[in-house]
Order: sequence, then C-alpha cells, then structure tokens
Amino acid sequence: MSDTAPRVVLVHGAVERKSGFDRVLPLLEDLDVTTYDRRGHGDRWEEGPASLGADIDELLAVVGRRRATVVGHSLGGLVVLGASLQRPEQFAAIGLFETAIPWGDWWTARDRASMMNEIDHNAAAAHEGPAAQRLRLEVAWASCRNEVLDAFSAPFRWQDATVPVVTGFGASSRGNSARDASIVADAYGIAAVVLDDAGHRAHWSAPGAFADFVRRCVRYGGAPA
Repeated sequence: MSDTAPRVVLVHGAVERKSGFDRVLPLLEDLDVTTYDRRGHGDRWEEGPASLGADIDELLAVVGRRRATVVGHSLGGLVVLGASLQRPEQFAAIGLFETAIPWGDWWTARDRASMMNEIDHNAAAAHEGPAAQRLRLEVAWASCRNEVLDAFSAPFRWQDATVPVVTGFGASSRGNSARDASIVADAYGIAAVVLDDAGHRAHWSAPGAFADFVRRCVRYGGAPA
C-alpha cells in the first residue's frame, strides 16, 4: 500500500466489535483502513461501560493529525458526527450508515421508549446467555444504554457539520435508523445511499455494498477511491 493511500477509520456500532468489519477489509486493501474496539466492546469489554463523550474523545485520538474519512455504523455514527463537530479539520468526510438521531424533533416519546425497551430486553437476555459470553454482553449492552441516554440529552447540534457528509441505509431496513438516514441526508441537501440486498448490518450481509459505501465517502471527501 502506498503511503499516500487515502486514510479511512471505521467505527462499529453498539454491541459490535472491530472484527465485524473483517468481511469488508479485504475489499478495501488499497486504502489505509483503521478499525478499533470501542470501550466496553470486543477485547475492551473490561474497560466499559462506555459513554458517548468518552467515545468521541477517543475517536479524535485515533484519527490523530492525519486527516481521514471516518465511517460509522449505527450508534458508531453518533461518535463520528460528534467528533467531526469538535475537530472538523481532522475529517476529510464522514459516513453515517443507519445512524439514528434519537433527539431529533421527529422522534416521539413512544419511539424513545421503544428503543429503551429493546435495549433492556436484550440486556436481560444477555443474563441468560452462555457464561463465557455473559459478562462481555452485559457490559456491551450497558455501554449501549449509556450512549443512548447520552443521545437523548441532545449532546450536540447534528445539523452543524461542516465536513462532507454521506448517509446510507440498507434496502431491506425498516427501522428508525433507516428513516433517519434519509432525514439527515435531506437536511444536508444530499441523497441517502441505498444499499441493495442489505439490512442494518450491511457490513455482515453485504460487505461488497458496504465497501462501495466507504469508497463513496472517500470520493466525497475529495480523494480517489
């Protein structure tokens, strides 16, 4: 790989880990791609539970001084968006794939309650899972809960992004995250990218399409991909 290859950072979502991008990485070998486990997830489960603010600070450290295109999946997109608002000079472009904005004024109290009920249901199910995975899942779901509650408090003005933004969703997705991808795209005056034959976890189910989404983000930031 050339030292001048465009730099990309991929940020995983809730109750995921960096290895979730393993099917995508071989399709991006000409790019300089960084993945990492967020605190409370993957090999860093013992450092959790996480918070949205701490994750934003950590992403800024991961990006460092060399500008990057940074793509976040789901809740990871909130980390990306928040970080880009704090240090826009570090970001060539950002990609938000099925990132919900749960403090948006189009969200209802019922939407938020449903989101919390789903998190609490999954957290309770983790208590009943295999002992080898139980503690890891409990911490991951606790991290998710913390970050969603942080998001409910409207931690930043998402509309104020000054870097190029690309949003996307899977064609088979029907949830709030897919809906929000279109709403956010409209606010930025762009069209959301729709990935055919993909759902919320497109990096698993359609790695080729997700890799294409990443490349689109790189091009939107001004670098060849």
